[in-house]
Order: sequence, then C-alpha cells, then structure tokens
Amino acid sequence: MATQTMMSSMTTTPSEAACGARITGIDLCEVIDSLTAHALRDALAHHAVLCFPAQRLAVQDQLRFAALFGKADSANRPKSGQMRERGALLVSNIR
Repeated sequence: MATQTMMSSMTTTPSEAACGARITGIDLCEVIDSLTAHALRDALAHHAVLCFPAQRLAVQDQLRFAALFGKADSANRPKSGQMRERGALLVSNIR
C-alpha cells in the first residue's frame, strides 16, 4: 500500500515578481514527511522566498517547521509580544 505524503497535495505557484513562490495544500501544524521536506527545500533553493498563506502556527509548530531548513537561531530575543521562545521571532505586516 502506498504511503500518502503531503507532497501529493502540495502546490507551488511561482510569483510574478523577481523571486518567490506560494506554497499551498499543506498544513504546517502537522509533522512534515521527508519527501515533502525535500520538496520544500528544493522550492526554497529554486525560488529564494516561500509564502505559506493562511497558516496559523503555534511557536512549537514554527520551530519544528524551521528545523526542516537547518538549525534554528538560538540567540536570545527581546521578551516582547507573544513570541518568547528562543529561535522564534514574530514578523508581521499588520500594524
């Protein structure tokens, strides 16, 4: 029996800008399987910037996802806002 992977539902849509792609069809709150992780690393290498719209990640989800691309930064961050975990930083375009 074939194993279902997230990659089978993942869609990569290149941006019309100079770089970047939109990734849909995967839930970053779930554990990412190895085939999908490999596809995401390839997409990052090819497009340089990846956008994952409509994802609501807890800090631990963000840290787990970031670890797919290498060791997360372990520097201490200012303790402001909701993101107080080492290796996680809140970035938003909402003021």
